[in-house]
Amino acid sequence: VDAAASISREEAVTILHRIKAASYKEGNISFTDSDKVSGYAREAVKNFTLSQIVNGYTDGSFKPANKIKRSEAAKIIAEWINKALR
Repeated sequence: VDAAASISREEAVTILHRIKAASYKEGNISFTDSDKVSGYAREAVKNFTLSQIVNGYTDGSFKPANKIKRSEAAKIIAEWINKALR
């Protein structure tokens, strides 16, 4: 395993979700690329989206395979701490 390797948006969400999921109301997510979210990450992306820890881009996509940016990671971690770790 390469500790210096980049991770994707869906991988980052899945890692945090496996540590502690957030409470959320039932619902569906409707990103324009929802079908591109890997099977292992679907529940994590759904949970974090419905609990407003993550959101998509202005074009309606989630871009699950994109490398996560530092600013995105910081925002997700801050929201996760505030919402899932309460």
